[in-house]
Amino acid sequence: MMKQNSHSCGMWLASSLLVALLFAACSQQEQASSNVERVVAVKATIVQPSNRQITRTYTGSLEGEQQAVLYARLPEAVKEIVSPSGKRVKADDIILTLDKYGPSSSYTQAFSVYENARKNFDKMKFLYGQGAISESQHDGAADVGADRRQLS
Repeated sequence: MMKQNSHSCGMWLASSLLVALLFAACSQQEQASSNVERVVAVKATIVQPSNRQITRTYTGSLEGEQQAVLYARLPEAVKEIVSPSGKRVKADDIILTLDKYGPSSSYTQAFSVYENARKNFDKMKFLYGQGAISESQHDGAADVGADRRQLS
């Protein structure tokens, strides 16, 4: 039985060597065939300098490092830009003016109220000069000056 095991072991070893030799031989043929140079036909053109202009268009937006987004209190059309873009401004500087006669502006109504109050004050001033009204009634009409400063 021992002879049979050594015989089968020898057969296995011999067949393994045979398979290994076959793989080695096949891989050498593949390497030999891959060393063959392939020729590819190409068309060459000589490059000449020319005056061509290339234009590229990109979309996007630019933002500054120090900037602020401003919104008006009223949705009204811009009448004039007082401070040009890029100019430094400080608190209370006028940057732009809005159309005070636009559809969402209340300027016309406020100016009308002011004019009526001013006319009323002029009447009270005359009546106070004639002695027809008291000083407190005259002082109540004097608040028109403060209303005028708010309109400016």
